[in-house]
Amino acid sequence: MTVELVGVADSEKRVFNKLPALVRTNPAETPREGSPEGGYRCLIAEVDDHLVVWDLGAKGGTFVNGVPVVKATLNMSDTLRLGDREFSVRYHEEPHRYLLGLRC
Repeated sequence: MTVELVGVADSEKRVFNKLPALVRTNPAETPREGSPEGGYRCLIAEVDDHLVVWDLGAKGGTFVNGVPVVKATLNMSDTLRLGDREFSVRYHEEPHRYLLGLRC
């Protein structure tokens, strides 16, 4: 599954071709020394054909559609807020192997 986070305010696009993915508010930010989460805000992974986000305890929190979460399922066009940045969630599911004629 390919996941895109598109900035609500600025249309910045972040593409994650491999999951699980660790996400920062700003990809260029340097983790602060002693930061327990290593500068990452959340983890996004595919679990049983669902996209799931986990908050990593960073200051500012993780929100899905305005609701603070520790773990939540992400759906197409949900709003994911990491600290003060908001993103629209988009994803593209990969074709299943049997559709490609490959054995699973």
